[in-house]
Amino acid sequence: MSKMPTETRLMLIHGNTHIPLETVAKEYLNLSPEVARRKANAQSLPWPVISADGNKKSPKFVSVSALAEWLDQIESKAKDEWARVRN
Repeated sequence: MSKMPTETRLMLIHGNTHIPLETVAKEYLNLSPEVARRKANAQSLPWPVISADGNKKSPKFVSVSALAEWLDQIESKAKDEWARVRN
């Protein structure tokens, strides 16, 4: 059985190709919506954040593909560290 790609799993979980920033911030970074929005405006999150019209007050979203890539990188680093410690 092959592993389901992270991007596919995220799309199944969230039901969309773009996830509200507040959801991603809470579930993956344990950030409040206010802190997440500040970090998004400062471009200091680990993935790009988009809004429909580019307005700072508009709803913000994270692409499932960007989130999946970030999660895969974190998982890979964790596996490497785990293997290094075990050997």
